[in-house]
Amino acid sequence: MIAKKRFATVLLSVLALTTAACSEKKMLSEKELETQSQAALTKAVGAQAPSVDCPDEIEAKAGSSARCRMTIDGKAFGVSVKVTEVEGLNAKFDVKVDEKPLDTAGAAAQPADHPTTLSPAGFTALRKFVTLSRKELKTSTLRSRCGALGGDDADEQVARIQAACASIADITGATGRLERCSTAGGGQSKVLGCLADQLDQISAFSRDALQASADLVKSAGLAAGACRAYLLDPAERRTLRRFGTAAERSADVFRSPSPTAAQLGDAVNRLEVASLRFARSTTSSTITELRQASACQP
Repeated sequence: MIAKKRFATVLLSVLALTTAACSEKKMLSEKELETQSQAALTKAVGAQAPSVDCPDEIEAKAGSSARCRMTIDGKAFGVSVKVTEVEGLNAKFDVKVDEKPLDTAGAAAQPADHPTTLSPAGFTALRKFVTLSRKELKTSTLRSRCGALGGDDADEQVARIQAACASIADITGATGRLERCSTAGGGQSKVLGCLADQLDQISAFSRDALQASADLVKSAGLAAGACRAYLLDPAERRTLRRFGTAAERSADVFRSPSPTAAQLGDAVNRLEVASLRFARSTTSSTITELRQASACQP
């Protein structure tokens, strides 16, 4: 249920800072991690292993690690990947698959007798949130409307949806401030510091949005079903998580003493890729989104 199209324009001012360049750090891309992890598991078990899905790239050095996922017989399992050795262009991995499966939230599944839809008040607030999240509104206006989502029938589910909406409003505000950083003056150091501050906030607010949807599922006690799958869409959550991680890592680069052109270029590239991925994942219309949300109708 993550609000759509609130993140794709965040790079407008950042991209003007520098041209693309290669990073001074050697990184292992998600694709490399996924391919190498699958190959390692295939070799270990002596049979073709299922494909592995990793959330982000990691640094190519011994000790770097990632948490990935794979699907076995229709069930998702966590996969721990750790780099044990790097020599030239080659890396060796220690790959372990969790013994117990995950559900879409990464936790134990709810019993089958739990509800599979939201409360009437929760569903009404969800529909309003979907529509509201597609509108281009000032931060103050959006925040005000977030607070009014529940009307007189507010319950705990409505409060969780209001929290998700507030996170989107906060991201909207941080995005606006980010775009103004490059015109604030004061030299490159001040501009980069301004960008870093806003990217840190965007990263934090993105985590808040992810947590709000997980809290909604928990407060509603939702069992597995179409509503839970919609609220915890793993592809959408992974894309937003990657965007938040990219923002956080780029903030670290912008805040570092005397970053090189290569480091700045790599940070911008990282943000651009993450933003484009999110933009590609948020192309559905409001009508389509409301149709998907109807899975939560009581």
